[in-house]
Amino acid sequence: MKGQGRHEDYASIGSWLKENTNINSSVAMVEIGTVGWYADRYIIDILGLTNKYNADYIADSDVVSWLSKYQPDYILRHEPRWVHEGATEYLEREGIYTSVSSFNFPGYVLLENSGKYTDAQISEIPSVIKKN
Repeated sequence: MKGQGRHEDYASIGSWLKENTNINSSVAMVEIGTVGWYADRYIIDILGLTNKYNADYIADSDVVSWLSKYQPDYILRHEPRWVHEGATEYLEREGIYTSVSSFNFPGYVLLENSGKYTDAQISEIPSVIKKN
């Protein structure tokens, strides 16, 4: 934390999202506050503070089922990946979400929905991941 109690990277990331994504875009992440404020986009809280269902999934140590309810345009994850961002490993490996090359923030990766799957297909991914 620097200065006035906010994480400066998060403010910069939020501003980048506001400037480089469509106003109707949705972004999923585990730390929503500062990024969400600056991004002015629909934010999906993977941990469930502001999104129905997700807190219950996390309480059950389920880090993938949030995808059954929400299929964001973007996912912001940490590098290395945090445990609550576990679904992103499968999403990246299968090419369902791909990294945005113009997003240059060390320690973070912005993933974009590749359009390879429909939202309905993405909503089925948690059951696929759990089977493996």
